Amino acid sequence: MADEKDIFKIISDFMKGKSGPPGINMAKLSIDGKLNLEDLELPPMSSTFSEFLKEYPAVRKGMKNFSLEHCLVFLGAMLTLPEFQSNTYRFEVLVHMAFLCAQGKSRPTPANASAWFNQFDDGTCGRQEDPAEDVFVSSVSYKSVNYRIFEGSAEGNSFHTQRFLEVLEIMPEKGI
Repeated sequence: MADEKDIFKIISDFMKGKSGPPGINMAKLSIDGKLNLEDLELPPMSSTFSEFLKEYPAVRKGMKNFSLEHCLVFLGAMLTLPEFQSNTYRFEVLVHMAFLCAQGKSRPTPANASAWFNQFDDGTCGRQEDPAEDVFVSSVSYKSVNYRIFEGSAEGNSFHTQRFLEVLEIMPEKGI
């Protein structure tokens, strides 16, 4: 219990700006001279697909020789892997870019997909990602049958889907 109180005291002292007990190194930020706030601004984020195409020209050019169907199968399969849940935004943009750019007949390889994926580390896609905070797959039921759905990057998808299915279930089949 004493260790727990010590931890809380250290955290409390840190939040109050105290340096803590001797022997503990604390991080300190000091800025000498003038701080130019414009240097801290991030570049604008892409919000349309034409902006994404301009932001990631290597991906746009790289997808050109590949089949749309094969790109969609490959990228769609990646969206079903739990270890990539935090990268959903990146994969969704890649799918849209495939729709716009893939015009060839070749199949993408894992190396191609990895290269496209890694191009998105910087810029809008890298800044839009955050750690997964929710379940990857959840369950809904309709007419006494359970179905699994992918939650995606939005919260509460299974909740809203279940509410909609409950309305459908009590609706008359032939209308009023």
